[in-house]
Amino acid sequence: MGRLPRPLSHGKSVSLWHPWLDTPGAPYPLATWDGRHVLTPLGRVLFTPDSIDSLAQFVAQEHLFLFAHDLLRASEFPLGLNRLLGITTPYISGADHLIALQCTKKHGKGYIIQGSTWKWEAVPNIDMLEKLAYIFARFGFQATTPASLSEKVLRHHLPPTLRISRPSVMVRTAILDNQKGGRIDESLSHTLWQSMYQYDRVKAYPAESQLTPSPYTAPRFCVSPSLEQVMGFITGYWQVTLVAVETPISPLLLDGKVPVHGESFTGWFWTEEIADALEAGYQLVEIACGYGWRELSNWLVPWIDTLLAEFQRASDPYVEAVIKSMMVALPGRFLRKPEKLTLVPLADAHPPLDKILCFRHTSDIDLFISEWAVHPTYDKESTALSYIGSYIVMKQRQELYHRMRDEHRAGNVVIRSYIDMFATARPTRYPELLGTGLGMYKERVYGLTLTESNRFVGMNAETGLLDMCAPGMHDAPSASERLAFYQRYYRACETPVTSFA
Repeated sequence: MGRLPRPLSHGKSVSLWHPWLDTPGAPYPLATWDGRHVLTPLGRVLFTPDSIDSLAQFVAQEHLFLFAHDLLRASEFPLGLNRLLGITTPYISGADHLIALQCTKKHGKGYIIQGSTWKWEAVPNIDMLEKLAYIFARFGFQATTPASLSEKVLRHHLPPTLRISRPSVMVRTAILDNQKGGRIDESLSHTLWQSMYQYDRVKAYPAESQLTPSPYTAPRFCVSPSLEQVMGFITGYWQVTLVAVETPISPLLLDGKVPVHGESFTGWFWTEEIADALEAGYQLVEIACGYGWRELSNWLVPWIDTLLAEFQRASDPYVEAVIKSMMVALPGRFLRKPEKLTLVPLADAHPPLDKILCFRHTSDIDLFISEWAVHPTYDKESTALSYIGSYIVMKQRQELYHRMRDEHRAGNVVIRSYIDMFATARPTRYPELLGTGLGMYKERVYGLTLTESNRFVGMNAETGLLDMCAPGMHDAPSASERLAFYQRYYRACETPVTSFA
């Protein structure tokens, strides 16, 4: 019999759960930067700075959202990029990804924002500003990133007096130190299939955001609970030791790999994952400790409904792409590490903790060292709802497992999965899952298809063209890898198909 659960000390409640305080009051005028001039939405010259200081001051006093192509490309700021970083406040995501620069002057504040942050890979132009103006107007807010805009939409739907429960350091540490990403089942290497049926889930993360652990109450901490006690909570996050058995479709992946039959392993898993493992025949050895939630909440539904309504209203592919990014970005923001990234002079940096910031000349591989390094500091005030982000991602992993398990049991051959899709060698045995509704699946049929690990090249049966899905091969330096993948496909097609439905 395990110890009875006790209330988890979680500190005070808070109304905000993120340090990104980029909430503008009056609307920020939109403008673009071409390397020499600040341009209006109509492409006219608004200002020509004579120094990098005058550029930052102008952006601040005019309260601009100024969009640039690449905040780390030195040639885009010939007046002095090192100086610009020294007189602004950077918004940094990762060791070398500059999202925006906040410019301030007395009571004025403006932003220089990287265009790709808003899914715009080309040089920012009139068309981009028109589309962004539409997006900001539709949602009623402006923000420096889609994730920030998505969070503002969520906050707008929460009662102003309602307080969010601050996750304890213990909960947050357990989640972030053991967080698993989306499920990826890799196919056999160099396998040519006569046909492949791919099923992409419609709005996967919004579908799994309908019910989550309640953000308004703290979980209960348990030491050595029994399985009965664990299953008595509506959900929970537990440190367990299991012994794996061989199954056609594994309920769990360890570091992306299928556990070996008879392997004993210890890890943190949600209640739903433990239940799936036990149903598949895994043996439970021990539950060391964990956190149980008594309630699920539909608190994200108004946010989901707002984004879905705007997505259905949109007729522009770019606007749709931004809204889809907003749907995914919020759970991702909940899972951000509790740290603040700031720039420190290179002379004061302490590698390897501080990552040297590199500038670009003309390409991602033509780099040179800046005068700055990215310094992380622990943010003890962070209130990121890490457990809610983790829960949403887990539910999508579980959804894929259930779909692939059921297809296999019905006699289908499962080829691969990737985050929010799975592929089989024959049509799905569950056509009732197909549709355009939230959480349903869209079918895409391929002819001859070569799969390698988590990538594939296949003949799209609808368009008659080759499709490639090659995560990690999207940037320019990977062009030769993509070409080699196509070449392997054509060579494989010259020989008889050895693995097919």
